[in-house]
Formats: sequence, C-alpha cells, structure tokens
Amino acid sequence: MLKTLKTMSSLIGCLAVMSCVAPGDFCTVVKGPIEFEPETARAVVRTDRADAESIAVQNDYGRDRCDWRY
Repeated sequence: MLKTLKTMSSLIGCLAVMSCVAPGDFCTVVKGPIEFEPETARAVVRTDRADAESIAVQNDYGRDRCDWRY
C-alpha cells in the first residue's frame, strides 16, 4: 500500500511539472505560423485532419493577435 502511494505521489508530481508552460502570452511563446509546403499540407490533412484543424486555428489566432510578418 505504501509503495502504491509513493508511486502515485511521484506520478502526480511528474504530471504537475509537465503541465508547466513557458512564461509569456501567446505571441511571445509562438513566434510565427506553422507552415508546410502544399504537398506536405495535403498529406497532413489526409492523414491527421484533427491536427491540421488545430494548426489552422492556432495560425488564424496568431494572424489576428500577433505581429507576424509574412
């Protein structure tokens, strides 16, 4: 029982450390859009649509809120 409690405490501690984020706002942390060559972009959409949509949301947010140069 004690070994299980120690293991659980260690796992909770690891999760707490892993959930730390870099200091700063979005525009400080994310320096620019995630971009792919057209062929790669098509492959990402075809193989992992959810990630492609998340990238698009992040890029749209950054374009609206940050001083990203193109």
